Amino acid sequence: MRKRSKYRPKPITLNAWERVIQGVQPIAHQFSDALTVLKIKHYAALDSIKKGRAGKHEVDILIACFNISEAYARHGLGAEFMPEIRQAQLAVEAMVERAAKHKRYGCSGAEMNAIATALAVHDEQLDNSTVKQLEDMVAFVESEIAAGRAQLLRIPANADTEKPPEQQP
Repeated sequence: MRKRSKYRPKPITLNAWERVIQGVQPIAHQFSDALTVLKIKHYAALDSIKKGRAGKHEVDILIACFNISEAYARHGLGAEFMPEIRQAQLAVEAMVERAAKHKRYGCSGAEMNAIATALAVHDEQLDNSTVKQLEDMVAFVESEIAAGRAQLLRIPANADTEKPPEQQP
């Protein structure tokens, strides 16, 4: 068997200037359509939890939102909202623990308000950040998870609720 080479080619940026300019401009100015779709996904996950039809996917979306919000707050963008973000994380934790027992995702009113507030903070953080900042926050969250400093939630797969059957006319 041949010895494997240690050489690994680096990715090539085709337009370096455009990449630099995108890193400096706010996300809302460059990718407003994609940002709107992203926000719709976040609020659709919140709505499905309100209606009692949430599954593992919706909870994963909220966890990702709050992880990115916490990363922004740790790096100074929205640091004054860290208690609200932490309350939302605790609300999601409590919801996951209840789902393990009752096989259904649901929140109390106070938990729902905490989650809605943290989603509003997340939206503002995204509106006021650049592409480079968002890439840095995603890398930060991934490094925290890889280093074992993140608290991992055991989301029960059997807690997914079945969608109600469509009514026949």
